[in-house]
Amino acid sequence: MQTRRQKQMATTQELQAESHGAVMEDELMHDSNIDSIRDDEPMEDAVTSVPELPVTSVPELPVTLVKTRRRLSEPMPTAASLKRMKAKSTTPTPSSMLQKSIRTMEIPHSAILTQVVWVFDDKYQWWPGKIKPYPPQNNQAKVTRFGSVKPKTITVDCVETSILSFEHTSRERFRHSGKLSSHARAFQEAYKEASAEQLKDDDGLPNMDDVFNHLSTLSATPSPPIQKDTVCHKATRADIEYVPDPSLSIPGEWVLAQAERSLYYPGRIESFNSKTNKYKVELATGHYPSLERKRFYTQYQKEFLTCPLGEMTKELDENFADPELESDVKDLYPALYAIVAGTYDEAGRLRAFLQGGKAMNQLAQRVGAGEFTHGQDLLIRSILESEFLPDLCTTKQTPRLMGLSPTVSGTAATRAEHSRPATTAATTGGSPMRRAGDITINYSDSKRMQFVMDVLLPETITRLTMRRKGMTYADADKSVLEGKRPYSTDPYWVDDILAARESFLDGSRA
Repeated sequence: MQTRRQKQMATTQELQAESHGAVMEDELMHDSNIDSIRDDEPMEDAVTSVPELPVTSVPELPVTLVKTRRRLSEPMPTAASLKRMKAKSTTPTPSSMLQKSIRTMEIPHSAILTQVVWVFDDKYQWWPGKIKPYPPQNNQAKVTRFGSVKPKTITVDCVETSILSFEHTSRERFRHSGKLSSHARAFQEAYKEASAEQLKDDDGLPNMDDVFNHLSTLSATPSPPIQKDTVCHKATRADIEYVPDPSLSIPGEWVLAQAERSLYYPGRIESFNSKTNKYKVELATGHYPSLERKRFYTQYQKEFLTCPLGEMTKELDENFADPELESDVKDLYPALYAIVAGTYDEAGRLRAFLQGGKAMNQLAQRVGAGEFTHGQDLLIRSILESEFLPDLCTTKQTPRLMGLSPTVSGTAATRAEHSRPATTAATTGGSPMRRAGDITINYSDSKRMQFVMDVLLPETITRLTMRRKGMTYADADKSVLEGKRPYSTDPYWVDDILAARESFLDGSRA
């Protein structure tokens, strides 16, 4: 009996111990749950530490963390309710969800595209074009390419492998990316058109600070300090190096530059700052401002003829005449027309012009007056403009020279014979340089002007020097370059710029 009773008591004690242990475990879990949802720590305070998201679409947070209020006097949770609460505790917190959303957010490439862009296709590789309409829609851009390419308009996805802003830091790489020889000339023309179009659109390019701020806003995470990102972006901007307009000859390019308000004055480009993307210009007024490219025009731009000039006196003798020189220049027409037709190029100027790029830009540095005076130099220019660019220019010398009496070096019949190319051009229709067979037949007006000044003018002066001094062609060409007025001491550059403007009139005003 004693033994059975002892066994019953032991069993009862074990059951009580198990019951007491379960109760203690429930109480501990209950207390920990109460601490996690206590009312004196509202949910709003836990979320305020998360930085505010940029203005983009972020998925709504799931309403899984709803505060529950449980008093100590409420019944102890059951095992099933504890299991459900444990499952709920695995739901991600708002902070973790925000970080995940930002990490997976895509940066829209179209948001930082300019209107003038580089666009890629398999045939032409990177080519300049303009987005129409702007801005791109549905992450696709319809781009009209500059120059003579087919098809003219293409549609591409707004991704970095297909389209980039025209001011992309690698655009020099695009310009020298091994273009096919058959596309080289068309590419140079397209690049110049794109550069001019970019300068026309004051709002076409975003401020670079805005671009970097836009990128930093989209790519920022809630936790890292903002100051660190800002410093990083400033360092990146400082590393950008701009490149000058490839069509400019630096130093020495003649320009009409905007100095005050909306008035323009003759100037010469002295240097280019790759950090500020500005040009230092020497003005006829004696000032040396640093100007953006859109604030000056070269003699090959239409705006050079129409921009409003400030007060400036031109010290030129408009009544200057040299009948013998005029006759000698006309004697050279056959050789000059051979160059226009592409059948003669002893000095290599035609080849350099057709090559384009740096070779073409260096031609302007090989133009000199030789032994001729400033007045004679201007007269030669006027005669060439009258003959080869009659649809673009009006010269004050030409009407007077047409009625000159015969001279020792030429008779009236001789002059009439040498003026026949112009007559032939009139009968066949259009300017002599617009006729079939001319290499310049598809050139723009500005490029035709450049061809006459950089190719035909130095050829004329070299041949005149060869005739007057009895030299060979090579010696005469060398003599002209040696006699060129130094850039820094040229006293006539202001007169030359004003004379160049007055020699040409816009076709609509002629």
